Amino acid sequence: MSAEEQIILEMLQRMSPLEKAGQLMLVTFDGTDVSENSEIIELIQDYHIGGVVLSTKNENFTDVDTAQATQALITALQESAYQKSLGLPATGHLKDGEPVYIPLYVAHLHAQADNHSERLLPALNNLPSEMTLGASWSPELSNAIGQIYGTELSSLGFNLFLGPNLDLIDTSDTSKGIFTGTSSFGANPYWVGKIANAFVGGIHTGSNNRMAVVATHFPGLGSADRPINQEVSTIQRSLDQLVQNELAPFLALTGASHDATTVDGVMTSHIRFQGLQGNVLSTTKPVSFDPIALQQLFSVPPLNTWQANGGLTVSDSLGNPAVRSFFDPTGLSFDAPAIARTAFLAGNDILYLDNFATSIYESQTETIKRTISFFAQKYQEDTVFAQRVDESVGKILKNKLGLYDSFSLKNVISSTVSEVQDQTLNQLNLEIARESLTLLAPKEDYLNTIFNEGPRTTDYITVFSDTRSVLPCETCSRINTLGVDDFKNTLLGLYGSQGTNQIVDYRINSYTFAQLSDFLNDVENEKSSYLEEHLKRARWVIFNVQNANTEIPASLALKHLLAEHANLLRDKMVIVFAYRAPFYLDSTEVSKLTAYYGLFTPSKASLELAARVLMHEARAKSALPYSLPAVAYDLQYQLAPDPKQIINLDLVTDTIPASPDPAPLATDTIIGPEVTQTPVPLFRLGEAVRIQAGPILDRNGNIVPDGTLTKFTIKMVSDALILALPEATTVNGYATIEYRVEREGIFAVTASSGEASTSATLILTTQGGLAEIIMPTSTPMPEPSRTPEPTPTPQPTPAPVSDLEEGFVSHPTGYPSVNDWLLTIMLLITGFGISYAIGYFWWKGRQWAIRSGLCTVLGGLVAYLTLSLGVPWIIEVIRKSGTWFVIQTSIVGMLIGWIASLIWWLGYQARKKKLDIPN
Repeated sequence: MSAEEQIILEMLQRMSPLEKAGQLMLVTFDGTDVSENSEIIELIQDYHIGGVVLSTKNENFTDVDTAQATQALITALQESAYQKSLGLPATGHLKDGEPVYIPLYVAHLHAQADNHSERLLPALNNLPSEMTLGASWSPELSNAIGQIYGTELSSLGFNLFLGPNLDLIDTSDTSKGIFTGTSSFGANPYWVGKIANAFVGGIHTGSNNRMAVVATHFPGLGSADRPINQEVSTIQRSLDQLVQNELAPFLALTGASHDATTVDGVMTSHIRFQGLQGNVLSTTKPVSFDPIALQQLFSVPPLNTWQANGGLTVSDSLGNPAVRSFFDPTGLSFDAPAIARTAFLAGNDILYLDNFATSIYESQTETIKRTISFFAQKYQEDTVFAQRVDESVGKILKNKLGLYDSFSLKNVISSTVSEVQDQTLNQLNLEIARESLTLLAPKEDYLNTIFNEGPRTTDYITVFSDTRSVLPCETCSRINTLGVDDFKNTLLGLYGSQGTNQIVDYRINSYTFAQLSDFLNDVENEKSSYLEEHLKRARWVIFNVQNANTEIPASLALKHLLAEHANLLRDKMVIVFAYRAPFYLDSTEVSKLTAYYGLFTPSKASLELAARVLMHEARAKSALPYSLPAVAYDLQYQLAPDPKQIINLDLVTDTIPASPDPAPLATDTIIGPEVTQTPVPLFRLGEAVRIQAGPILDRNGNIVPDGTLTKFTIKMVSDALILALPEATTVNGYATIEYRVEREGIFAVTASSGEASTSATLILTTQGGLAEIIMPTSTPMPEPSRTPEPTPTPQPTPAPVSDLEEGFVSHPTGYPSVNDWLLTIMLLITGFGISYAIGYFWWKGRQWAIRSGLCTVLGGLVAYLTLSLGVPWIIEVIRKSGTWFVIQTSIVGMLIGWIASLIWWLGYQARKKKLDIPN
């Protein structure tokens, strides 16, 4: 038994049933009162709760010295937990004989709609959303943001991060995507897992591993068809479908490596599945309350290993309105202790108790006290229940011990508030905004023809912003998102009188969506009395939009304008910047815009980048991490291998094999520069060689997701005999096969993946075990691994081998070159002259001479263009024969064209003779 396990065992033996029951509870409380007689202190000292969740919804924050006030609050909570332990005996396993106590979990609930704490904490304000990180396609940038969260939150005293959300965005029904918002990384399981892995690793690194991370919404809520806080959704999924899709990111974050990128826990969601057990007619309970469903889910590797090694399972809020409605649709009763017991016995180790009051006649604190007492009594009466409690408490203690060297107040309390420097944070935010900026519509090549310069000095600009105002807490000041003048001030700061003087200040006018909505609905508004005039004379109309919200009618102003007053935007440059999920505009509405951009976070960095895009100083270079039917963007198509790429091949050699019986060197042997050694072969007959293809890129220019099928072709060079057609799937963009060399000769290896059918050719020869890579173009590529060629041994003269088999390809692309085109033009000119002369002297007329020449030229052009159609067999012939084949084909086409003109002339002469028309 390890020292850690001994400590956990001793603590479990000394803990009372009430203490053990309390450790299972993660609770919320109202306000910031942590005085001796406050309710939260009573729960900590008398009922031994395991942790608390702080949020603005419960008024746990203030906007005055927020960081210092938050740190003081957390310190007081931890000190209270320490004070209750002073009467307990010390154990020899603790340093310096300090009193034993169990630190509280102090949790930060990330990306929750009703929790605005991140807006109040200075360093966390304006950080990019998960969707922004997903659109950057950069694990490195995601890791950097995770480090900021870890550094800032742990310095305040937080040690539990409830996030990130691993939902896969489902845009097959736009309403589903709206429920997810920008809190998800994307729609592809591989990329969501990859970006989330880096984010989690950043939190652990930034906090020095003093913060536990719990991935939320297990096993995935991306396909939920209604708000998760209102009603329990039902999704049709089998277990296999979940493993392939929604569950895949969780598998990536619970891998067997147990490194910094592995989450400490998962939060089970209140969602039902139809068909999970194989019967499409069978529907589970909400999985957070269904032991059979949870057991099935956690039986999937590596979740089973992760859970066995101490991975925590945390329930979502048990006081959620959706939970209340599920257990009692009438809303008349709420048996809190029974619901908590059901969730615990289903497999949850920690129970999140929020909005947990049984009724209006009982406070949440009283309900929590009754629930903990109920668990303690059940512990004493039921040995099976007691074993289950001990198992969960042991996992909790193991996780908490992993956060600190020892359970001492000195180790737990944070003494200083760490803040990232503003300049560093601003640069990082701007870099992420730049990497994630996405042109949603139209296509870039078309946009460049209509939007090839920004506003001029003489242009008028009218800006409409979807300004939102939130009150984080009752004592806090309101916080505006996308203020009415934010974009205007950013634009003028860069390009107005304060900047480069490219824009005249008085020619920009700004309005809110609320003012636009009033104007469209003929509601008088003094602040927008000139709105119609400004809109009519504006050359540029800019819309800064957030998400559509039926509870905020003004958020629908742009849809209203495009649907019923699109004439107001005629002949104007209409630019829309989406700072949230761009789900609510349909294809017809998008077609009325000049340009539609996605930035996904309403931050200062996004506003600055939007201003630079408007002035053509920045361009979008990213792609959406999910499908968007409104702009005809299909993620699955985009993540497929790019047909235009050339797949590189390489021979993987881990180590160079030594000689069978190397002669030992004397200790005094000196090997100097003059000594040359015989090169060691890379492989020998009968050995297995590892061949790698990659990196294989998708249509967005990123590596393809893991599991992308790659096909290899191995054939003899001498007679083109195909020896093997092995297949492999990619890992981190590379596909690797092993092939055993079982015959002498020269082998050619090629690879293809999806529509990407062009690759380098890897030439392997058993004569010295050498390898050579032949690229089909002159594109620079990494140097192949090779050894010096040995002195050739005389061999019988082989049968003639084509240029392609020997590695020489005159036309590697299989298409005519520029030189071919120039030669063809010269041929056409010559052909025209000859045909013209024949027609003029033989057919006796200038008219027929011109016709003869044009038919000849037309025939040659048609023949040349045929070579550029990409017909596979033609490509192969051009690659082998090169320019000579192009010239031959053009001449044949010219002859056919001239023969056509001859037939035309002969037919004309026959008609003349028949009609007796004189020449």
